[in-house]
Amino acid sequence: LKAINDNLGHKQGDEAIRYIARTLGAQFRHTDIVGRIGGDEFIAFLDGIGDEKKLRSTLTSFMRRLSAVRLGENKDFAIAGSIGLVFGVIGQDTYEDLFKKADKALYHVKRNGKNDFAIYTPEMEESFYRYTRQTTESSWKTRFFDTDELNRLLTAVSALYPVVISVNLSQNSYYMMQYGNYRSDKDINDQNGAFDELITQRTAKLHPDDQEAFMAAFSRKSLLEAYAQGQRAISLETRQRCSHGTTLATRTDIILIEAENNDDIKGIILSRELHSHNETKGIAESLSQSLMEDEHNEC
Repeated sequence: LKAINDNLGHKQGDEAIRYIARTLGAQFRHTDIVGRIGGDEFIAFLDGIGDEKKLRSTLTSFMRRLSAVRLGENKDFAIAGSIGLVFGVIGQDTYEDLFKKADKALYHVKRNGKNDFAIYTPEMEESFYRYTRQTTESSWKTRFFDTDELNRLLTAVSALYPVVISVNLSQNSYYMMQYGNYRSDKDINDQNGAFDELITQRTAKLHPDDQEAFMAAFSRKSLLEAYAQGQRAISLETRQRCSHGTTLATRTDIILIEAENNDDIKGIILSRELHSHNETKGIAESLSQSLMEDEHNEC
């Protein structure tokens, strides 16, 4: 923030603070407590966040959002953040203890390159502790695109694929990059989390005759096996069950890649509606009839 204030002025510094606040509000749940405690320092209390994998996914997506921003006439200044966090138990850990431990984790991030996050462990109190970076890929979005270009790219993708999901098969995690018309909805409960759970939930929404094929194609085990056999793209057409008794034809694609900086196998899932004109007409007629009976039916 100091570099932005000194080079661009305090007006741009204030805008950077506002952007961080908006990003925090969009990234976390509406039930989370998020606030600014001074200067460029923010704090968040996440009740019932779940396991560590889900939290790592959430923080990685947050770091990516920050790294996509460039300020200044020539876009020379980036917004970066350092995060320290700690897990606590209600009724057992005090606010002061949790703050002190999170601050210790933050200390190690700041001493080792910043722009990263660290989860507190007791070893951090020892002199022999050596910090290992978590998000070496956090700035991947900005290597070739500025913010406007990236937004145009994802908006273009959303014209065909309303749902775009980034997955890490090795770590059993995912992040919902795009939901609807390139919007990140903080009220979507499964915006990030465990990939196995995502596939199980998705399978349950399909027509019974398609569930076995979908699980066989998109389970984490199947995808890792497919990658090992040299496959890099998998597609499948299925039918999604709708509450009004009809089905909606959909297509799901996944592109598999290996991360540059480690051995993790990752992928991008793309999903869209897919049906013929006759199927569309039939669905529309059925939907129209159903809506006359119950205007609250949804697919």
